[in-house]
Amino acid sequence: MSSAVAAARVGVLSRPGPAVAAIAVLALVLSCIGLANRGLGLDELLSANFAAHGPWATLVTVLRFGVHPPLYYLQLSLWMLVGQGDGWLMANSMLWHAAAVMLLAHAAGRLYGPRIGLAAALLLAVSPAALLYADQVRMYTFVMFLAVWAWYAQARWIEGTSGRLGAFWMILAQVAVTASHTAGLLMLSGIVVFGGIGVLATRRRYLILRWLLAEGVVLVLSLPAIGIGMLRGVSHLRTPCLQDIVAVWKFLAGGGGFVQFAPQFALLAGPLLGAVVLLALLAGMLRDRRLVLPILTLVFVPLLLAALASHLAKPLWIERIFVPVIPFLCLCLARAALGGALSRQAGRATVLALVLLWGGITVAGQTARAKGDGYQPAADAVRLAARPGDLVLVDGDFAYWCFLWSLAGPDWGDPRQAYILNADWDRLMRKLPEPMLGLLDLGEDSRRLRALGVSVALWDRREAPPTATGDILLLRPQSTTAIALPDRRLGETQVFAPLLLERWTAQP
Repeated sequence: MSSAVAAARVGVLSRPGPAVAAIAVLALVLSCIGLANRGLGLDELLSANFAAHGPWATLVTVLRFGVHPPLYYLQLSLWMLVGQGDGWLMANSMLWHAAAVMLLAHAAGRLYGPRIGLAAALLLAVSPAALLYADQVRMYTFVMFLAVWAWYAQARWIEGTSGRLGAFWMILAQVAVTASHTAGLLMLSGIVVFGGIGVLATRRRYLILRWLLAEGVVLVLSLPAIGIGMLRGVSHLRTPCLQDIVAVWKFLAGGGGFVQFAPQFALLAGPLLGAVVLLALLAGMLRDRRLVLPILTLVFVPLLLAALASHLAKPLWIERIFVPVIPFLCLCLARAALGGALSRQAGRATVLALVLLWGGITVAGQTARAKGDGYQPAADAVRLAARPGDLVLVDGDFAYWCFLWSLAGPDWGDPRQAYILNADWDRLMRKLPEPMLGLLDLGEDSRRLRALGVSVALWDRREAPPTATGDILLLRPQSTTAIALPDRRLGETQVFAPLLLERWTAQP
């Protein structure tokens, strides 16, 4: 190696800032590939509706309707004070993804050296699993950043380099995770177990007691989030079988990206890549005993606890709650390759091979990936098809908001004044004193309005549909049961998966 090349490499490692910035830019560029072909899905449209009217309205709306705690939505509401377009909303998540890449580079570099920090960040920047959620207007990249912060704050506190406010920052980072997602405690589980074993290994009684006290404070401050998770039901969670566990591991290892651009190879290539990544971790543990604890705790404990809790208590299993595991998988792979178990040349070749493989899957997958439900296409079809006197009926309260956002944007109204199909909420509304209703600015009036010249109404299936002088355009999920409208016949049906748009005309 020439002296000039060696000096350049030493310079990169001693001043990694430009390299970290370049990796963060790479993460942003990859997240933007194919972006023009993507829209917002149901959950993302709900996020937009929750956060569109400022922080106070967001807090009230999320506590009224949300299945997750409000922290993510509150920061999104601040972001939306600048703009409310689809691209601007997705940019929020993209920047949190890039921020997580930069924080991982800094944290891993401080703890394990700049070579490992840069390698871990590069792997996260090209990870197909991370990029799959980088443009989602949901809390997952935000929580991924918070999880890296929680891990780093705890590690510095344990080693005694965090300063006088170290315990405060450790508690704050962990509570921020639980205040952003109902499964926040599960997302933190690997970090907490990793820290707990590390603290016990010190055999310092005072440190152990302080750590227990700090985690007790986190638990107490997380009780409101736990309460939200217990009170709000979510239908898409499941109890995992072996096939579900394999599917999640394939997703984390990047194999899920094959489905986007090469579905014919996904059955073979996805599990193969998952097996390769798993074998790389196992080989790292066998070669370097220092990797056993972080791999078992940071990567596998959340999966194990989610599976156990799903079988013993209530279903919790869904792919996206494991997004915060991705940075730690990248970190452990970087440590396995560059931490001394392999020769320097072999370690670099291993990281480079995985970066190229993941990067290729990401580019191909991002190019082919489509995102968004049928709300925007349905709104576009209504604009073209609706005639004077026609009425658009929307089946479902959340679907009503999402369709109106797609039709008219945030100007359609505020969910706090929207009618919802919930008898328990009706009873609560009647019990609230008038001053409280005024303070919260709650109402139940918005069941029918006009948006861009189109009359739109929320339909309660328990009631007769409203009358219309023209046709009725019924927008309903494909999963709902078909129902005939009285004195009308079904004409054209358009499919905007997962929605159906039916035109019902008056009987001749």
